[in-house]
Amino acid sequence: MRTKLVAIALAALAAGAGAAYLADGRDFEPYQTASAPLALLVGWAFVGSGLVALRRRPRNPLGPVMVFTGFAWFATFLTDAHEPWLFTIGTAIQSFYLVGFAYLILSFPTGRLPGKAERAVVWAAVALVSVVELVALLFSDSHALLCDGCPRNVFEVTRNDSLANAILEVQRTAGVLVALATAFLLVRRWRAATAPQRRAVAPVLWAGSATVLLLAVSIANDAVDDPLGQAPK
Repeated sequence: MRTKLVAIALAALAAGAGAAYLADGRDFEPYQTASAPLALLVGWAFVGSGLVALRRRPRNPLGPVMVFTGFAWFATFLTDAHEPWLFTIGTAIQSFYLVGFAYLILSFPTGRLPGKAERAVVWAAVALVSVVELVALLFSDSHALLCDGCPRNVFEVTRNDSLANAILEVQRTAGVLVALATAFLLVRRWRAATAPQRRAVAPVLWAGSATVLLLAVSIANDAVDDPLGQAPK
């Protein structure tokens, strides 16, 4: 276990350094706006917390999920790469970290989703950030729908701005609904919990609820302010 944890920590150091390098070297108009310090702070915080959880409770899924979320966050900075393949892969997986975050707050503290509603929300999020994102890329031109001056989208099969934008609009709308459903489930859990349970989970539940509500507002505002763009970090 110690060797495994050290290997993960070293990989996280390398991934964080790579993400910070890409963010610092950004020279085209981005649709991802996180800075190099934020890249390191968020990613290393998730991975570090996951490693602590893995060491203390190796059978609890929260540790691996936190590690996954940290690495998924670092992967979003591939959208700052100048090489078309790296840029396109980064765009395709740019929101995977949100699935990890949703799983964390919905499964805390056991690491297991408590009901069908929670599982449905997580699987809906998985579909939105993977299948829907990939389908949109098949019809997306980088300069028209992604960012100004960014590398080409190597997944583009044929350019269809109207179809690509419609897919992205569906993704945004569904993303807002998923975020609101997550907040609703957290509030419902709070109301159903006993007093000791509330004290144990209060920081995560309230912080998680606030975060997903802010995410919903951010997605909705982005759809109004920049209908062809994508939500920033």
